[in-house]
Amino acid sequence: MRRADIGAWLAERRLVLALGLVAAAPILVAIVRVISEGWAPMGDDALIAVRSYEVFTSHPPLVGMPSTGPTGVLDEQTFHLGPLLFWLLAVPAHFLGPSSLAVTVGLVNVACVMGSVGLARRRGGLPFMFATAAAIPVMLMSLPPESLCDVWNPAAPVMPFLLLTFLAWSTASGDHRLLPLTVVAGSFVAQCHLIYVAAAGGALAVAGIGLFLSVRRERPPDLRPWLIAALVVGLLCWSGPLVDQAFHRPGNLVLLKRAAQADTASLGKAVGARSVIRTIGVPPWWLRNQRGPLQRIGDLSNTPGPLTVASALLVLLGLAGVTWAGLRARRRDVVAGGALALVLCVAVGTAPSSVPAASFASLGYGLWWASPLGMWVWLVLGWSLATLLAPVRLPAPSRRAVVAAGAAVAVVAALAASTVDPPHEPFEDLRTATDRLDQRLSPDAPVRVDADYDSSAVFTGAGFQLGIVYWLLHDGRAVTAPSLPDLGSRYASPGGPGTEVVRVDVNRPPRRTGTVIGRFPVAAETSDNPFFKGPRTRLVVVSLAGD
Repeated sequence: MRRADIGAWLAERRLVLALGLVAAAPILVAIVRVISEGWAPMGDDALIAVRSYEVFTSHPPLVGMPSTGPTGVLDEQTFHLGPLLFWLLAVPAHFLGPSSLAVTVGLVNVACVMGSVGLARRRGGLPFMFATAAAIPVMLMSLPPESLCDVWNPAAPVMPFLLLTFLAWSTASGDHRLLPLTVVAGSFVAQCHLIYVAAAGGALAVAGIGLFLSVRRERPPDLRPWLIAALVVGLLCWSGPLVDQAFHRPGNLVLLKRAAQADTASLGKAVGARSVIRTIGVPPWWLRNQRGPLQRIGDLSNTPGPLTVASALLVLLGLAGVTWAGLRARRRDVVAGGALALVLCVAVGTAPSSVPAASFASLGYGLWWASPLGMWVWLVLGWSLATLLAPVRLPAPSRRAVVAAGAAVAVVAALAASTVDPPHEPFEDLRTATDRLDQRLSPDAPVRVDADYDSSAVFTGAGFQLGIVYWLLHDGRAVTAPSLPDLGSRYASPGGPGTEVVRVDVNRPPRRTGTVIGRFPVAAETSDNPFFKGPRTRLVVVSLAGD
């Protein structure tokens, strides 16, 4: 594309691009916070960083993060479906600084917001675009601020899922050129975390069926290249899980199938029904203040009030009604939107209902995607009613009206951005520990990272331990950590002669041997839990000793 063509393309879409950036203001603020606070991967984030680093090694990951729910059912280690999250973060994890991982996720989330705003314009014109741009920052306030740039696998797909809803709707409406991107978005969302599988599969199914019915009528001449492109990117996205299944026995897909068929207690239909009600019933999750894991678990544990139940039923009836009316009016975009919304409402109910009862706590963060889903359902229902009931097409808004609407969106986005205040994390302590280790460790010596902490301090201890493991890998060192089974057998070796040992101890008496690198008082990660009875701070001691 020539420079003049690029300039013309940008000029034509300047309103959409500017409004998308404004709607993404909370995420942009989160990116600035990540950079200014020196974010570093710790705990599960560090495990993701390790796997992402391994993408460009001789043993790239073929599956996703360890999955605790099915593993608890089978007593065997299972994993989330695929490595696309690791592929996304491979370059920053291997070649750039630690903060670049969170910045990458943040930039992807900004792109997802901009894409959603652009597709809203494509589907519903300027009014729907402005409504979407105003709703997104409001919805973001219902999510924990740290999730806006979080590399953690339940959080990273939240905004790509929002984009997937718009992509699937547009594809089902006949926009076949979006099919490859829809496949990529659906694959990414499904591979990150199992809680998304039903929703991603449902979205792709509606997109495929809608597109099939559309092309039967119109028969676009350039359909075949896009179908081939979608097939190619689909095979590429799923190459890791397919290779794992072909060469490993029994393979992760077989283990997940066994877990799904296991005779074990699940959360059941009551929790699934509450999930649907909380997603779309008044007040829906997306219109409430920040709903962290504890609040969402509480919402699923308590019976919703009559107004919430009645309004959720009214929304479902409205979706069914506009779908039927769209069929009669031969409005495939209305039919596609209503059908997709109904399918996703079913998905947000079936996904938690099938979760093992022992994994109930995982829904506190696993259902963050219910916020963008609820927002999208309300937007589509409102747009569908307006489309079907409006007797005539409204005239194009004046420039003054566009400016006023844009200013209103900017005010909403600014208010939402002002609430982005993630909790303090011990990033500076981890950086201090790794800087001191860099000065003490022999340049070429292999390193083993050990730890000692009880189960109540597992997140604090493993957070530092995994963070140090990733730093050592990124520094080009040979590293093992036998006490971290999630890292896999490659890291299980105790090491041979000349191995230097780094220790991470939490709330343990001081050791008589070794060199203390640093003592760091760290706030307990569950201190905001009203039922938490432990100490509010924990002492993390990082030391170095010969083996």
